[in-house]
Amino acid sequence: MYFCCMFTIVFLAGVIEAGLGNYGFIVQLVPLIGFYLFVVSGWRHPLLPLLAMCGILDAMYMRCLPVECLVLIILAFLAEGWRSWGDMSSGLALCLAGWSIGFVSCGVILLESYFRADKAVSGDVQRLVFWWLSSGPCHYIVCNALNKLAIILNVRQLMMASAMHLYDEESSHEE
Repeated sequence: MYFCCMFTIVFLAGVIEAGLGNYGFIVQLVPLIGFYLFVVSGWRHPLLPLLAMCGILDAMYMRCLPVECLVLIILAFLAEGWRSWGDMSSGLALCLAGWSIGFVSCGVILLESYFRADKAVSGDVQRLVFWWLSSGPCHYIVCNALNKLAIILNVRQLMMASAMHLYDEESSHEE
């Protein structure tokens, strides 16, 4: 059940990101969801489906550098540090993690636009700044939605630690 849920979540995030990207919106859902999955379940299990989806998105956007894949690899390292230090239960911590994800994403996208032949960065900067500022609240919303989904589907491997504690308390009261 865990792997089915993880593959479905990653696939839907890629479809939504590609759909919004076709209309000019920079919404990097796959890195946001990737960070959540890396923090909740470690980097080993979600790495393959996330890298596959990131490769598909990079090919679809015809990028000269694998932006999504680079962001994902950086986020895997950040998530490992966040697991030992960070907090996934407070809204401010989730927003801080989201802004960090947005900063990494925007930095790699700017690096890729520097290596492009047309070097068209001027129009992208405003959208990237908007994405960076909105990535904090977006990460908060995504984490809470995925956590609620994990609780509804009863998939403990996708629950945040605070939700697991609440879930264990509720199940012990029912017995």
